[in-house]
Amino acid sequence: MAARITLKSALSDIISGLSTLDEESCEDRFKVRNKIWRRAGWIYENAIDIRVEVANNEKKKYTSKEISFDTIPMRTKAETGERQTADYVFYWKFKFEPEEAFRKMGICFERKEVKDFHGTIIQNYERFDREIDRFLQDPKTKMMLILIEGSLQETLAYIPPKIYSGDAVKGMISSKLGAIASIEARGVHVCFKSSRTQAANSMKKSVEHFWEKNIEFVLRNELKEIEEHGIGTKYTEFISVSRDDGTSAKPAKQPTKKRSNVKSGRTYRPRSSKTKK
Repeated sequence: MAARITLKSALSDIISGLSTLDEESCEDRFKVRNKIWRRAGWIYENAIDIRVEVANNEKKKYTSKEISFDTIPMRTKAETGERQTADYVFYWKFKFEPEEAFRKMGICFERKEVKDFHGTIIQNYERFDREIDRFLQDPKTKMMLILIEGSLQETLAYIPPKIYSGDAVKGMISSKLGAIASIEARGVHVCFKSSRTQAANSMKKSVEHFWEKNIEFVLRNELKEIEEHGIGTKYTEFISVSRDDGTSAKPAKQPTKKRSNVKSGRTYRPRSSKTKK
């Protein structure tokens, strides 16, 4: 029977894996990386809470039921000291932490209907460009996605209900294609989805995979703390018993007197700047 997974052992495996990837002698990088991602996935499923701050000016907000995350109104600049960057900003905390511990996960979304995207590109692009600037300048955010509830063909073909010349229509299509290329060149992903439901489902999967594939970024402060002070006891709250099929049982609280078989002496070693990503 496979060894049980705990939050502490999952963190230890992630730290050990990242250290192994730093070594030039690491031969099976794919295997090591996949283990890191599996442990990050275990933490995602068992040991954290997620909530989404939704912009107050968002007219057709995704509900908690649609995206499977708790949603709350976005705090104002007066409360956070930060200007709004996107419509949906994700926050997380460990389950054992208090509510005030929620911090940015590093991923955010803009939701656009085809009509909205047309207006953003043709009429308000300068304003949107400043919003992208804020995303790029925020060290706590790594990924921004624009979810368009419509295909690329629908987006290019949309023309407001007004009579335009053929040249004007061609100009708008060219402007949209140029804007999409410019946005993506700056590191923002433009994602075309066939419907609102597909866009909401895409948000769910993007958040999950962002957590797994960017776990070193998401846990940067925790890894630094572990490097300086060791894993400690606060990460022993959640355990899972692995089954033969590779799935895990629901987490349970670990008895306080039960010692973990993970040594706290293993610490996180910052990745070398010479390491190939």
